[in-house]
Amino acid sequence: GRFASWFMAIARHVVMGQLRRRTTQQLLIAADEIERVLADAAEPGGDLAEEVWLRERASALLLALATLPEEQRRVLVLAYFAGLTQSAIAAYTGAPLGTVKKRTRLALQKLRDRLQGALGSTWPETG
Repeated sequence: GRFASWFMAIARHVVMGQLRRRTTQQLLIAADEIERVLADAAEPGGDLAEEVWLRERASALLLALATLPEEQRRVLVLAYFAGLTQSAIAAYTGAPLGTVKKRTRLALQKLRDRLQGALGSTWPETG
């Protein structure tokens, strides 16, 4: 209802404010916290090899994300973690839509290159 929509808008605004203020070190601390929560939520008796495989990739992804330039990291975080469209990101950041698209493309290319370098052929290829 209305309250849920209003509350989610406030929550998103608070999260976006926090993301804007985060430094690379703070992102690494947040990544560690995310990993801890994911580890706590893992099913007991699950496939240990799969859990290790997933954690390795999650760690590599978070570390690679932390190495991106701030503008590129911000558009990826807003798109993939906050669920915003590129148009919404442009409106939110005040950057032109073309700039948001370029930053997204460059960031994804850099992430792919860094992850392939870090994980080799074990990282899935995209077409």
